[in-house]
Amino acid sequence: MFGRITVTRVFSTSATPSAVWDALEAAPRWPEVLTDLVSARIEPDGMLAEGATIHTVAKPGTRAIDMRYRVIVAEPRLRLVIESTIPGQFRAQTEYMIDRFATGTRIAVTSQIEPLRWLIKIAAALMPGSYAKQLEAALELRVRPMLALAERIQQG
Repeated sequence: MFGRITVTRVFSTSATPSAVWDALEAAPRWPEVLTDLVSARIEPDGMLAEGATIHTVAKPGTRAIDMRYRVIVAEPRLRLVIESTIPGQFRAQTEYMIDRFATGTRIAVTSQIEPLRWLIKIAAALMPGSYAKQLEAALELRVRPMLALAERIQQG
């Protein structure tokens, strides 16, 4: 699709795949590590499952915005795919592939953003590297703290 940007980053943690999944599912605890959030929840029952909705509320004065994410695929301790839309701006899909390795877990995160406005589509097509760097930076700011939460959860 014209202007679509896709990036993949691989992260690692000493936490187990179970602890990583538990952190992804511990939405009420996300503001402990994602300091630009006031709250987060997963509906209907707090579990990551296909069709569930994740709601986040941004802290005023930060660059974050209130968001809703729809869970497309949820394979506990293995794979999570979520999608979101910022109306009139972007549509995004992010996939988390969770793999155990010798000293913990490796998580490959692939995020794809599709601009919805023509002006943004053209800008993204003309400057894909700039948009990709912004997307990579956003992944870094979200995933690393979540892995820190997974390590806390594992430690008890």
